[in-house]
Amino acid sequence: MESFINKIYNISIDRFLFNIPLLDYFAVQEDGITVLPQESFFDQDEEIFINQHLSFFQVKQTIPNLTEVKNKGSFHKHDFYEMIYVYQGKVTNYIDSCQTVKELNLKQGDLCLLTPNAAHQLQVEGDSNIIFNILMKKTLFQRLAQEILSHDNPFNHFLINSLFEKNQEESYLLFSKHLCNTIDQSVLQLIKEYAETGNQYFLKLNGYLMILFSDLLTAYQNYLDENSIQQVCHPKISEILSYIIENCSIATLEKTAEQFHYNPQYLSRLLKQYTNQSFSNFRRQIRMERATYLLIHTDRPIQEIIDRSGFETAYFFRIFHEKYHISPLEYRKRFTVL
Repeated sequence: MESFINKIYNISIDRFLFNIPLLDYFAVQEDGITVLPQESFFDQDEEIFINQHLSFFQVKQTIPNLTEVKNKGSFHKHDFYEMIYVYQGKVTNYIDSCQTVKELNLKQGDLCLLTPNAAHQLQVEGDSNIIFNILMKKTLFQRLAQEILSHDNPFNHFLINSLFEKNQEESYLLFSKHLCNTIDQSVLQLIKEYAETGNQYFLKLNGYLMILFSDLLTAYQNYLDENSIQQVCHPKISEILSYIIENCSIATLEKTAEQFHYNPQYLSRLLKQYTNQSFSNFRRQIRMERATYLLIHTDRPIQEIIDRSGFETAYFFRIFHEKYHISPLEYRKRFTVL
């Protein structure tokens, strides 16, 4: 067995089997579905986590005294993105979509992308399967998506809906190996790099993620071509969202409308249609995400971060405390990755 598989296996054992009380502490039940927040998986400074989906038999090889697997066979969901990649064998992924359970049969080389809050359940048959889970926080996925949204392509429809959790029927995408023959190579580069370095070389991991997303874009286009499906999306919405994200510190509804030659009222309705948010709420969300990213990834003074994010000082401190219940300085101390 290749060394990277053993390393990911050991990461999975350490994170989950030896921390069951912590997982139980964070998990809650919602309409019969187990809800697992990101604290169950990510360390404070992580935005990506890769693990192996372990069967009871596989775990018994390492922990012979294990007699119970908790929550076995139950649906669960979480507040981050997940990619399920079948390296060896096969797996069935059941997805609860709008009270209808969809059965996805994944075989070797397949990859399934799940949006946040997609209720699902994996069923693995046999003991020789090797299934990897690539987990990404929303903040990381949004930064990756921003680059894609800056160009007009058919993937934007899914990205927009997933980023704003607008259409629960579009809670996943399944990429079969035949749609793009380089997906295997790019996903394995990412997994191997993570196995060797973890998050120590995040820029390198970020590069591999961008390569993987490029391959997924190719696969998605090939899928649409094969099935003669066109995803309908406003021709300018991806450019508008990208512009607001890029210029969140200075963008206003009027300036953005002028940039795209729209009436401000029309632009406001358009944003509401695609994001379920008003312009000001969407801009505030992006500004806060920029501020928190700068807090934990740079040593810039807090006042400079406030200015760069486009906030008024007093307003920033008030809404920051409302959201996180701690001060920006305490947030930096807890979550800094420097």
